[in-house]
Amino acid sequence: MLFVDFLAVGVILSSIYYFVAKKFLLKGIYRESASVGSFQNQLEWKYCFDIHCNSFFPVFVLLYILQLILLPIISGSNFVSLFLGNSLYLVALCYYTYLTFIGYQTLPFLKDTHTLLIPIPMFLIMWALSLLGYNVPQHIISVYFRNDA
Repeated sequence: MLFVDFLAVGVILSSIYYFVAKKFLLKGIYRESASVGSFQNQLEWKYCFDIHCNSFFPVFVLLYILQLILLPIISGSNFVSLFLGNSLYLVALCYYTYLTFIGYQTLPFLKDTHTLLIPIPMFLIMWALSLLGYNVPQHIISVYFRNDA
């Protein structure tokens, strides 16, 4: 799970954030100096992956440790289980997005980093729709621990 969730998804998300930041978030003066060959104040992919690592830790605590502890409660088929389980994923995704935003906001050569918070309203909408009956933890656990034998 960690190789897929942490490394594979981390490489993909870090690459997406890297290209989005380089293409859309660089301030004009830094965009021009980048074409001249100045390496000062340039965004590196390694920094993007470091932001992912820092943002992933709370997700790890929420979805790997707390979810395991709460598994008897959130694996039920009642509304309380549905609400708690889906809310756990909502908090983890929003926290990841917010910490990622904070990581990019600290860079003085990026502008409009608040646009990185755009996924949070979408997460809230998906969470509200999931309360109609889709238990996210049950689905994720079945994907990771299905018994094909």
